[in-house]
Amino acid sequence: MYFVATSLKLHISPTNSKLPSSITWGARSSDENGYRKYLWDRLAQLENKVDFVGMGYDNRRMSDPDHEGHRGKVIDEISTLSSVGISAAPNFVLLHAGTNDMNKPVDPEGAPARLKNLINKILKVSPKAVVLVCQLVPSTKLQTTQPRIKAFNDAIPSLVEELKNEGKRVIMVPMNDALELSDIDDDLHPNDEGYEKMAVEFTKAILLASSMNWISEPGTPVTPTGSSSADRCKSTPWWYSAGTIATGAKVATSDSSFHQRWSRMGPVHDGDCPRDRIHFMDLDGDGFKDLACVEADTGKSKVMMNIPDGNGKGGMNWRKAETMASGKKSRLGAGVRFADLNGDGRDDYIYVHLITGDVSAWINRGKGEGDAPWQWQSIGVIAEAIGATQKNLQFVDLNGEVGHLGGDRRADLCLVNQESGEVKAWINNGAGIMPDWYRLDTIATGASKAANDSVILADFTGEGRADYMMVGADAKVVGFINRLQEETIAPKWSLPVVVAEGPGETNRESIRLADVTGDGKADYLRMGKDGKFEVWENVGRGGKYQAGEGVFLCDLDGDGASDYFWIDHEGSGWAYLNKGRGSNAWDDLGQIMKNNPHPRESIRMARLTKSGRADYIVVYDDIGQAWFWKNLGPNLNKDGLDDYIYMNNDGATVWWENLGTIPITWGPATLVADGPEGVIPQDVHFADTNGDGLLDYFVVGRVTGKTRTWHNLGFRKEDGSIRWNTPLSFADRTKSTGSAIKIADMTGDGRADYMSMDPENGRLEFWHNRCWPLDESSDGGSSGGSDQGSWKDINCEHPSVVNYTSPAADRWKNIRCDEAWEDALDNWMSMSDTGLGFSAIISGYFKMNEGKNCGNMVEENNCYETKMCDERHGGAAPFLVMNSPVSLSQTLWNMINLFGDAGEAIKGDIGLFAKTFASPDREDGVGLYVILDIVAMGYAGILAPFWSRWAQKVNWSKRNPNDFNTAKDIINDETYQAITIAKDLITLESKDLEISAIMRAWTGGMKSYATRMFNGSEASNKQLSKLIASGKLIDPPAQLGNATNIDLELKKTLYGMMVPMAWRVAGRDLNPLILDSGLSCKDAPNDKYITNVLSEDTRKKRLICDKGKNRGYYLV
Repeated sequence: MYFVATSLKLHISPTNSKLPSSITWGARSSDENGYRKYLWDRLAQLENKVDFVGMGYDNRRMSDPDHEGHRGKVIDEISTLSSVGISAAPNFVLLHAGTNDMNKPVDPEGAPARLKNLINKILKVSPKAVVLVCQLVPSTKLQTTQPRIKAFNDAIPSLVEELKNEGKRVIMVPMNDALELSDIDDDLHPNDEGYEKMAVEFTKAILLASSMNWISEPGTPVTPTGSSSADRCKSTPWWYSAGTIATGAKVATSDSSFHQRWSRMGPVHDGDCPRDRIHFMDLDGDGFKDLACVEADTGKSKVMMNIPDGNGKGGMNWRKAETMASGKKSRLGAGVRFADLNGDGRDDYIYVHLITGDVSAWINRGKGEGDAPWQWQSIGVIAEAIGATQKNLQFVDLNGEVGHLGGDRRADLCLVNQESGEVKAWINNGAGIMPDWYRLDTIATGASKAANDSVILADFTGEGRADYMMVGADAKVVGFINRLQEETIAPKWSLPVVVAEGPGETNRESIRLADVTGDGKADYLRMGKDGKFEVWENVGRGGKYQAGEGVFLCDLDGDGASDYFWIDHEGSGWAYLNKGRGSNAWDDLGQIMKNNPHPRESIRMARLTKSGRADYIVVYDDIGQAWFWKNLGPNLNKDGLDDYIYMNNDGATVWWENLGTIPITWGPATLVADGPEGVIPQDVHFADTNGDGLLDYFVVGRVTGKTRTWHNLGFRKEDGSIRWNTPLSFADRTKSTGSAIKIADMTGDGRADYMSMDPENGRLEFWHNRCWPLDESSDGGSSGGSDQGSWKDINCEHPSVVNYTSPAADRWKNIRCDEAWEDALDNWMSMSDTGLGFSAIISGYFKMNEGKNCGNMVEENNCYETKMCDERHGGAAPFLVMNSPVSLSQTLWNMINLFGDAGEAIKGDIGLFAKTFASPDREDGVGLYVILDIVAMGYAGILAPFWSRWAQKVNWSKRNPNDFNTAKDIINDETYQAITIAKDLITLESKDLEISAIMRAWTGGMKSYATRMFNGSEASNKQLSKLIASGKLIDPPAQLGNATNIDLELKKTLYGMMVPMAWRVAGRDLNPLILDSGLSCKDAPNDKYITNVLSEDTRKKRLICDKGKNRGYYLV
């Protein structure tokens, strides 16, 4: 046994840089621990206690995985990123750095000097530490990387001697001699044998240091510069996208498909109100649908309250009718609706005007005191000019969640076309009493609807969201379940299921689907014209849950990092311990919670004891409004115990402190947050967003997933409330909805991370909340693919601005151009009614007030000059963002000019187009339509080569020559757009169309295409965004040649095979192509081969003779 430094503790920081994966991290080793596991096992034989330190801990097959191995980083980047390990004051630092500088290469001649700076930085924090400096392991890249490594290694001995002469404890480790090329697994990384040799060399160096009496006690750790300590970081995170870290629990399932089952309750109402005047609504907010009878000519409403039975279900024992809304003369009862607009549980009074279609509303304020009437608050018109009628308007909750725990319980607005089955929707995204509509447009096409079906939106599975149901003429009901999606709040419809076969002798008009029993599932009602009805209670099962909804992120083992806990719909749980801490590495513990028959929606996970491990909690509905509690567990006072939180409808928060006793006891109620305007409880989370140990107030947008936070500044002494700072952006850009967002500390660094979860399977996309150091420039995140606070904070000195040779996609991403473009589009939407054009508003947003009109194809459209970066325009991003539409506009202008010139060049070469390519004497007029289709196709046919040439010429494509899919997508998209516009805009009055007219039509189509591309519509913005994404157009516009060069392409378009894409747009069953016989006009009809392949009718009627060249063609 070896004894090192009389049993002093060895506090070791393994540090390294390597491409593509670090050697210290353990790339290419069988257990991903590299030399560290071998070294640990050797040092464990000594009497010394060993502690590896560093911010890396993603390897999971050794007991002490900490390290400072940074994959893909050069020496200077290691200096920044290794602050945690350096500031831990180790007494040993194992330094293998410089391979990436050699391999890329990045100034290899200056690498030794940079290495010396890094060593001095380490010794400044820990002057008594021993630094083991490696000569680099060899590379099998013998012609490129290895010669640079040799030169670097040759400089290490003198560098080490210089440092030793300065009194510093530095030892060289000759890894280049210890490892041979046979020890390298790939170009750069050792295999297991090589890693074991590295461990031997490090052990020798540690023993050498011991023999020299260089080993001292570890120093005192300090807060590192650039650490995640809140006082050293900017208030907004530095986001690092790690991609998918979990693909879903292995056992994750839903509750199977919906299986219908109905319990007949018999007649439940005798009928004292005609069927067409009956509405089911919850007047008093008790969860049971009451029966309202609405007068036909005034809208006056009387209600019979639904009295629950002894089992707590709606018993349909109706109280005597009482007037709850007085109505108004000329207010037609057919226009009255009842729905909960503000989420308070009580249905409000809504009216759609017969003539104007305006929708007005009155908020239900409850029963007045004593004999006072029911109270209603008018909020005026809540929707106008949307096409609402008294026949198509339905109010339902489209985006709730199971048990309403995550849903907002606010009614959304739907227009249901009973003829086609199409449904258009507006999501109620409000927070107060006034709805704030978010337009989804068409959410169901009605493609499955039969001619006689009627469409009803109602929840038949109990998942909290309205499903799509079709009631047939025989009263059979078929439905599509409304499933949550990750990236849009719009429903994803399941495959059709039979909801109810329907009782015999029942017609469609007599059917209502409404939850009258109060269990959240729509029941089946058969109602006579007189209003007498009977009920079949919906006791069907299945279709309610999605697998991803069962994901709970909580710390199960007390190590500080959240684990993945999946709970099925009956309360059983399976655990996956987080070993990757930001990577996809999990320890499957299997099922750890069994025999717990509680519905998933009643379960919370929180730390109620001092173990640090999350406990399993069931919240019962009968003890309060459980749906308010998004999470039972914010630890507001930094004591490691989760506290009890209650939020009212406005987001105001009351706190009960967990006193840490067994059984659990709670402190007095304290109001700790008033709730910001526009927030409801379902939007609110509590999470430590800045690493100061205090949980912040955190709001997630329901529709977009955008987030903002109020930092917790601590408790006030005078009243015990919490001081909150002004709101800050936390995560601005996401494609996920609020319900898909998960907030949890997945790395154990004390800072809440941001995840997007797929509700279908529980997959997690992960963004690591990293510290954005105060003392670093705003371009600090450019390496490693990181995002930073805002695109506005990135200046013109950023490397991605000044380095024109960097890949366009990297430049675009690193200065956050996508975000700048999206902000500009948001600004356009807010100003689109000002009368200014799209291009002018976009450029004005970036302080480039030049009156741009990029869609106007004239020379002086102010959209012809690319810009240099100028911080007066708001940062670096506007420079690239605005150069992109300029480049596109100029390319289009170049195309238009070439069209005109080439058209003149070939104008007399072909003859009459109509007589050549169609039969003008057809009585049914098909001939003209064929001409129009071919003109549109020709437009696309010439556009395709143009876009192809463009895609090849722009620098982005030159740097990505193998990205055929992207180029193909661009060409296809733009060609498809061209055809569509041509079909809409090209009209011909004569069947005799000369080539010059075709060219004019094509040029006009191109101008219209340019206008549409820059008109600011949603569809155009989507197309434009796709075209400029990844920096494809940041370079000057490509020059596409001259008219002579494209002459042949024009002819091929007119005489060649027509693009199949055009016929998809045309919508006619035509598949023409032009067959060149290669023969004279006289010989072509008699050719033996042509006689075999073409019918006699085609040979006679479809022969096209080019008399100028005496050549026969056929339109086939």
